[in-house]
Amino acid sequence: MIKKPSAIANLGLKKWDASIKASDKSLTLEKNNKSDIYFTLAQAYQGKGENSKACITFKKVKNGPNVKVAKYQITQVLKCK
Repeated sequence: MIKKPSAIANLGLKKWDASIKASDKSLTLEKNNKSDIYFTLAQAYQGKGENSKACITFKKVKNGPNVKVAKYQITQVLKCK
């Protein structure tokens, strides 16, 4: 999972497109648990204002420490359908 640190760094710098690109690359490289990558990707979509994509991606966070935060974003912040 080479690109994930780049995705997180770009997220912190509010470089949404760079974070999305790095997250997408990480998804192709990671063979097992992709939950953390989906969380980072969803945050980048949310930051970019692409809320429908953020909703879809937050719903893919199925395990790990970010599940509760993802559910909160889905139900309370983005109010996904």
